[in-house]
Amino acid sequence: MSHQFVKIRGVDPLLFRDSRPFGEENGAGTARTLLSPLPGTLAGAIRTHIGTSAGWQWSKEDSRKAMQIPVAGPLLYKNCVPHFVTPADALIYEDKVEPKEHGEIKVVALCPETLNPNEGCDLPGGLLPLRVPQSVKPVVGHRYWSQEYMFAWLKSADGEGFTVPTAEGGMLTEDRVHVGIDRNTKVADEGKLFATRLLSFERYPHWNQNDAEGYSATWDIVVRVQDEMPDSGALFLGGERRFAILEPYTPDEGITSPPQEILEVLREARFLRLVLATPAKI
Repeated sequence: MSHQFVKIRGVDPLLFRDSRPFGEENGAGTARTLLSPLPGTLAGAIRTHIGTSAGWQWSKEDSRKAMQIPVAGPLLYKNCVPHFVTPADALIYEDKVEPKEHGEIKVVALCPETLNPNEGCDLPGGLLPLRVPQSVKPVVGHRYWSQEYMFAWLKSADGEGFTVPTAEGGMLTEDRVHVGIDRNTKVADEGKLFATRLLSFERYPHWNQNDAEGYSATWDIVVRVQDEMPDSGALFLGGERRFAILEPYTPDEGITSPPQEILEVLREARFLRLVLATPAKI
């Protein structure tokens, strides 16, 4: 069966709850979102969208059929460019030389540490801890790299000659405060306040044009589906049944097949480095 890609964008800010408690207990009054939806969340929403569009009555047989629809993803796109989580073996730091206030942003590649006979670790399967070659403090804010920088990093085993991209923190979050409603009186229930931290897929320029962060950005989620999909439509995604738009999408060849330059590097390599492009559970 052939597969196709679809692009999803939140119309409303979306909520993908993390594992922290959310309830009436002290300190648990805020529902916080993950920075990206998990594969299971997307798979459930897309399978439901396919079945509902096809007119399923959601019998046990329909539910089993839905679970058999392969869904892979998500990949994050910013302004139509694929973005990946910064690889864990890239240590980004500031090379600060006095008396300068700010130094040059550099990166060093972390490599597995060869342990002495009297040393050990509790990593499974003979895995080794990464070695930090120099005493530096990581800088924050570099959460995502674009496809260009990710492919350049994969071609460089030691990070030599790699140019660190501008810091990219990902989608913005939006905080909202809510109040509980008494079902009998239909008015605010005294003392029942809670908050949600949502993921915003669109960002617009600030009024202050001198602000370095004053730029527009649009984020999308790209998912591969191995089944017949409706041309486009709206679906509920994440918590609180918020709306998102789904439409067909054709990604670049570098995403659908391995880039030739990466394959050439692998042919000459003695070791293999794998970077997960989508969230996964171990």
